[in-house]
Amino acid sequence: MAGVLALAVVTFKRFAEIHGYDLVIDDDFVDGATLDDPLGRQAKWRKIALLESLLPDYDLVVWFDADVMIKRFDRDIAKDVPKDCFQAFVLEHYAHRFNPNTGVWAMRNDEMAYRFLADVREVDSLDHNWADQAAVCLTLGWQIDKKYRRNDPSKYRTLAKPVHPSEFLARTGWLPPEWNPVGYASKWPSRAEHFTSASNEKRIAKMQRLLDELRLDEPMDRSV
Repeated sequence: MAGVLALAVVTFKRFAEIHGYDLVIDDDFVDGATLDDPLGRQAKWRKIALLESLLPDYDLVVWFDADVMIKRFDRDIAKDVPKDCFQAFVLEHYAHRFNPNTGVWAMRNDEMAYRFLADVREVDSLDHNWADQAAVCLTLGWQIDKKYRRNDPSKYRTLAKPVHPSEFLARTGWLPPEWNPVGYASKWPSRAEHFTSASNEKRIAKMQRLLDELRLDEPMDRSV
């Protein structure tokens, strides 16, 4: 994901500069050759360790996946985290499921945040290509199943729904879909773009086109 992150980080830097965030880039690890090989899945779990390491020093930590690019910089994501919640995600919504997407994750320095991350770690052996996201869903009370295709048992569709809400769900907030427009939300204008379900070659090509359109190499407009 290094080539993907190199493009996304340009937008992260602009957002951090405008809204007064420290930018921490997590690139000190060995990634896998594909998203779903053992090293690739292990890399996805790095976000849990990073959240745990940064929370003691900050009131709020915000994670963006390496394949997310911010397109508009006029609003701080912190304003969209409900005040009574210790964390917030976007709900990704498809015809067959809806569930939290951990590609954009805001978390406050709160006692419940530490307990939540500890509980997520307890299911880190889950054999699912969603990796950390599957564990987050389970910890919040979601059920995750696979529905295999009759004509091709090697292919399946993931089903996800809340069935037994945990204590953490009541203090989990939902960000406006524009922060992480996946599923149905990808059809509408947004302030970020998440380049999911594609090869890195295709991701990089699309992300480079977007970066060229944003023209972030020009002087920053301080009026935003």
